[in-house]
Amino acid sequence: MKETSIAVVCVLLTAGLAMGVPLNPITQSGSVSFTSDLEADKTITLNSFDTTADYGCALGDWAELKSVTVTVTYEGSAAIKGDNDDELKTTTVNGRIIRTWAFTGPGGLAGGGTKDLPTSPVDLAVDDGDGGDFDANAPDGTDFGGPVAFTNEPASGSPYTPITAAYETAGPGTVDLVVDVLAMVNDQQFSTQAPDAWQLEVQDPDLTVRVQLDYEWECVPEPATMGLLLLGGVGMLARRRRSA
Repeated sequence: MKETSIAVVCVLLTAGLAMGVPLNPITQSGSVSFTSDLEADKTITLNSFDTTADYGCALGDWAELKSVTVTVTYEGSAAIKGDNDDELKTTTVNGRIIRTWAFTGPGGLAGGGTKDLPTSPVDLAVDDGDGGDFDANAPDGTDFGGPVAFTNEPASGSPYTPITAAYETAGPGTVDLVVDVLAMVNDQQFSTQAPDAWQLEVQDPDLTVRVQLDYEWECVPEPATMGLLLLGGVGMLARRRRSA
């Protein structure tokens, strides 16, 4: 029975050492912003996991990357104002922003998102006499309730768990996530008759894509250290057996 106990303890000790010592994840983040869908792709550059760094592990141990998690969110906004310059037609209208984008990254990482955000409809009177001068004040104008905006929208499929090896480098390195803006629309929609004369003003259009990269890793003892700890555990059990 005692020999069996020693064998069991040896197995458990070896398994425990092989699992390593878990530590807190390494977290980093970055973002890019666009004001127009005519802009070129933009790149978010973050640090790779350096397989040669000790990351605070004990001397002789090494840090092993266990998993990679990429969380992507986006936000958009624009200040949209309108002015009905038709002297005969009233109208009902709402503002709207659309943001469509995509991104790619290492390890088969790919995603993106589309957000179509309309405001509540507003009833506007006929032109109040401002004519060709833009005036967003009532009764024939509106600012659609202030900036049209959304925040913290998750990308389709986020969070992602790409291939771990694609985020490792033997030495300091980086990983790039490339973001492509596909459509940035800032306009109005008429739900009744459209006026024959209308002015639209758009200010501060924005699309911002944010990325958070998390590395889950652990300290793994070198083989010599594991062997010494194992032998120490066996020796302690043997001494207990002799004294029994």
